[in-house]
Amino acid sequence: MNGGNCAAVCMPFWCLDRFTNYMPDLAGQMKIAPMPLWPDGGHKSAQMGGTDTAVVASSPNAEVAKEFLAYAFLTFDGCVTTWKICNNLLWPMIILQTEELHTIPIGMGTTITPYGNAYDVLMPGAVMAVVPIIIIYLFAQKTFIKGLTAGSVKG
Repeated sequence: MNGGNCAAVCMPFWCLDRFTNYMPDLAGQMKIAPMPLWPDGGHKSAQMGGTDTAVVASSPNAEVAKEFLAYAFLTFDGCVTTWKICNNLLWPMIILQTEELHTIPIGMGTTITPYGNAYDVLMPGAVMAVVPIIIIYLFAQKTFIKGLTAGSVKG
């Protein structure tokens, strides 16, 4: 990319932060545009995230992985489920456009890249996300238990 040897790249819009985060020297040298709509009767958008999905031939469960990918990307229910999962990160990223407002899960997601995972940042982020929930539970565990058992039937 930095050598100027690339004319175009098609990718899901959530991958675009790779350019801003890992190639700041390309600022002002790139144009970003949405993919065109296909003709009537065809697909209206690209499959989100499909650009980096593969099954390695040496995988011990290659057939099961292929079946899963076929379900996740080629069936209506699979696509809806995939979108529901992805919307947990995409919607906050769209609404909270400045990095100062990003939630912990969004910050943790940016440490996972094709070039490697920043576990030194990812693991403390996971702890920061879980500790408040554990503290709240410890202080309110009697209330949680009462709520869970209030409608139970004895006997």
